[in-house]
Amino acid sequence: QTSSTDIDKDAFDKLVATVEPADDATIEANAWAKAIKEAGTFRLGATRTSVLFSQLDETTGKVYGFDAAIYLSLVRYILGDETKYDYTQMTSDTRESVLQNDNVDAVFATYSINEKRKEVISFAGPYFVAGQDLLVRKDDNSINGPEDLNGKRLCSVTGSTSAATVKEKFASEVQLMEQPGYAECATA
Repeated sequence: QTSSTDIDKDAFDKLVATVEPADDATIEANAWAKAIKEAGTFRLGATRTSVLFSQLDETTGKVYGFDAAIYLSLVRYILGDETKYDYTQMTSDTRESVLQNDNVDAVFATYSINEKRKEVISFAGPYFVAGQDLLVRKDDNSINGPEDLNGKRLCSVTGSTSAATVKEKFASEVQLMEQPGYAECATA
């Protein structure tokens, strides 16, 4: 039995394998790619817990999903082999600091672009445009949209802009609560 969140791993692997490595002149023309090529490894920041975007398959040890396809393809494009990377686990609140501290070459982790973030890091995109939804307890019929959150608690992961956007645009009286991950929000 499969679910709507299952990824066809064979098709995923075949897709990444179709990426043609860049020629030397292309790499030479880009200082960022040239530095990665000279280092021989791509230092990437990502997550392995984001369903459909970047999720670790514990049976194979491989990561599958939309963000994973982007970074594996880029590693293959620059280095000719999608396995030539060093991985650093990201959370919503560490994405900027690892870039600012030069711990990684790039971050791939469902990251909203906004003016405040543009002041401290560069973006290559957007490469994906998403909406935002609310996860509400099944037995709670009092919340039908973000404007119904006034006087209620709203959980978001640390470093995410989602909850602040709800407070700013829809429900100024919402009580914001941050947790380190989505699982903690679901049980808060």
